[in-house]
Amino acid sequence: MARERQNLNKYRQSLAAIAHKIRKKNAQPICITQAFSYYRKRGESINGNLELFFKLNAYNQTLMDYCRKERLSCIDLGNGIEFQPFDHWDKEHTTHQGSKRIANFLCKRMLEDKIVGPDTFTAR
Repeated sequence: MARERQNLNKYRQSLAAIAHKIRKKNAQPICITQAFSYYRKRGESINGNLELFFKLNAYNQTLMDYCRKERLSCIDLGNGIEFQPFDHWDKEHTTHQGSKRIANFLCKRMLEDKIVGPDTFTAR
């Protein structure tokens, strides 16, 4: 438990360093929590590797807490998306279908949260 707390503190320090570098370039960070296919989330139910789910959830919560404290944009992909069969090639890499699901989720959230405007997503 103490080691995990140390790792989360190091993660928080890394977030601060990255956010500082981005802001130094007169830009604003947009943070996004993560999800893996080591487990499947369906509504309130979780199946699969629960240890990894809870570990990743601690990192995602740390990110969201940091964003709240620093007033950064943060999108909770980790809890907001439910992957479907064939969304992943392996446990971490998404297929075209999975990548499209993520892109649609992120675009919708960035528009809803007014991180970007509708003109950001014009056809090219």
